[in-house]
Amino acid sequence: MLLRELHLKDPKEVIEECKPFLEAIKGANELPWHGTHDYPTDYAVRTLNQDRRPRDTPNELDIAINDFFEQKFGWRARQQGIFITGNYRDAMAYGEPCILFPIGEFRSIWCPEVHDLMHTMDAIDYDLRKDVPDRVERRRKVLANTEGNIKAMDWYYNKELPKGLDMRLEIIIGCKTFFLFRQGFFNEVLRPSLIKAGYISRYS
Repeated sequence: MLLRELHLKDPKEVIEECKPFLEAIKGANELPWHGTHDYPTDYAVRTLNQDRRPRDTPNELDIAINDFFEQKFGWRARQQGIFITGNYRDAMAYGEPCILFPIGEFRSIWCPEVHDLMHTMDAIDYDLRKDVPDRVERRRKVLANTEGNIKAMDWYYNKELPKGLDMRLEIIIGCKTFFLFRQGFFNEVLRPSLIKAGYISRYS
């Protein structure tokens, strides 16, 4: 949902509003990209959809993983979060790559073993093809194995975001509102101030 779309903003105001996130990603060499078809002209402030429905992930698997996240972290992250990645090309798969900064307090979760959940499922499916030729049975096993793997993995909750961005992994962010910047506007208006303040690398 679009709250407001503006064309001019003092970089100092953005830095102050996004300070918790900027402090958390300080030292990263990659930017937090989010792919979207609903991109702003220059930038916008948007409210996070707290009831997201999966586009590609099977619904039953998404529910199971959200149940796991809620039990372990008190947060149905895939349902109530938004995805970022340090990988520009991965963001392109979902639309126009924009830079996303949560406003105010936020939370995050990611795993070094999960580049993208669909990639994880595809890898499991590939491994099972020889032993389980039946597609219906293989799908059942893929869902079960993926769920089991997700629960056994080491998840990084609210920590080491620079590492997750630089590994170009899938990161889930939870917040109330966020800034979404088009790349050209970001580079012209915000990038110099963020580099000067030490929040991002000049190589980002």
